[in-house]
Amino acid sequence: MAQTHTASHLHDHAHADAHAHTHVHGLGHPQADGITAAPSATLPQIAHGGDIQYLQVLLYGIGGFLLIVVACVATYIFYGYSVNAMKFERQEMEYRGHESAIAARKSVLDNEFKTFSVADAQASKVRVPIDRAMDKVVATYGKR
Repeated sequence: MAQTHTASHLHDHAHADAHAHTHVHGLGHPQADGITAAPSATLPQIAHGGDIQYLQVLLYGIGGFLLIVVACVATYIFYGYSVNAMKFERQEMEYRGHESAIAARKSVLDNEFKTFSVADAQASKVRVPIDRAMDKVVATYGKR
């Protein structure tokens, strides 16, 4: 069972044992209650980074960078394709909405260009079918 000590008693033990060895109150395990006092010379020395494989780290870094670039390019391409597809659909729907107006205008133009009619009675202007007008111009100026 763990021993109970006052703060001053713990300070005395820690000070006395600081230069000797690891001192732990409790179950006899070095990390039982976390109170240790040992000189740094007795602690295990670990060489951190001594066995780093620089080529492997470099390759992982380049691979990660390329993965990010590919993801960005794919996102840009997909976004551009989606936006263009949406624009095309919107334009097509607008065109479909105007089909009846286009058909009506075409009918009026066909009627104006293919039939005789009075354009302006006061100015004595008439409409002549376009085919007939072209034939008349060729006949008039073709003789010269």
